[in-house]
Amino acid sequence: LIDILSFTQDDYDPAVIPIIEEILIERGVPKEDIIVCENSYGALKAKIENQPKLNRPADFWPRCFNYLIDHFICYGIASLIAFSVPLNDREGLYYGSAFVVYVSYYTIFLGIFNSTLGMLIFGLTVVDTKSKKPISFLMGIVRGIFMILNFLTLQIGHLIMLGDKNKQTLVDKATNTSVVYSK
Repeated sequence: LIDILSFTQDDYDPAVIPIIEEILIERGVPKEDIIVCENSYGALKAKIENQPKLNRPADFWPRCFNYLIDHFICYGIASLIAFSVPLNDREGLYYGSAFVVYVSYYTIFLGIFNSTLGMLIFGLTVVDTKSKKPISFLMGIVRGIFMILNFLTLQIGHLIMLGDKNKQTLVDKATNTSVVYSK
């Protein structure tokens, strides 16, 4: 029973063990068997916790920091472009170059490597949600455009992952992709 609970509930509470023991004793299970079961649960839980995160949905903080790294890279490139040209309308040039830089950055990195530089640092990659296979170059373009839209909505789309069991952002859901651990 304890082994079953450990696999079926993410929020398994060890305080339940005495209640389970009492039920098992009432049903005729010897106390020695219950202790063996408790010990195996502890070993099983440690084994599960020490497994690599490979292909599991990425957590909020690594995604947040990878996004900040990617944003600073794109912001830096767009700023260099906008402020290296002697024009009166630098703001317009900045926004235009920022759009091109963001879409190009996400398209190139996601289309070729399935990860941006920020994702590579944190060991993350983008996969198709259903097939779990790498995304296509075209999907890299689509994600790049959606990232711009997400930026314009003050990143509200990223906050959605905090309440999502699959840890997907609005961009992930819209493009039918997932960001997972690659190592």
